[in-house]
Amino acid sequence: MEYKDFSIRFKKACKDSNAPKAQEALGRYLGVSGTMVWFYRNGERIPGINNATHIADTLGVNVEWLLTGKGPQRSHTQELMIAEQSGLYNNKVYASLDLMTFVMRFIKDNYEKTYDKESPEEKAETIYALCDLFSDEAARKMKPANVIKLITKAA
Repeated sequence: MEYKDFSIRFKKACKDSNAPKAQEALGRYLGVSGTMVWFYRNGERIPGINNATHIADTLGVNVEWLLTGKGPQRSHTQELMIAEQSGLYNNKVYASLDLMTFVMRFIKDNYEKTYDKESPEEKAETIYALCDLFSDEAARKMKPANVIKLITKAA
């Protein structure tokens, strides 16, 4: 059980979201095979960035929390919906959502093969480094190769 901590978070997210309990049904719900659900539940594998993002969105949790245990459990999208419904919406929540969306899109488009090979701790460091860098609007206009050089030097 190499990914025990991921397994615990995956099972908690499934339970908290009232996702189907049966392995095959949960797989269909999450867009993966029933076999992959078994691997995730038993800590044998963790999803790649595309599947992790989709699973986190479907279960209403933060992808960073799901993969690494860091950050809030709830996704920024869910926090934003709650904030809007309760009248507590503010630009800080939206900026946070916008930044995380930009970072995850950057990883998917430019860094996915390397990112998928990283350990959960390295993935968290990559996400933090990109969030720090991209919190400056000007940095978002940098060439992807230059961004990758910056974050790999920082690690």
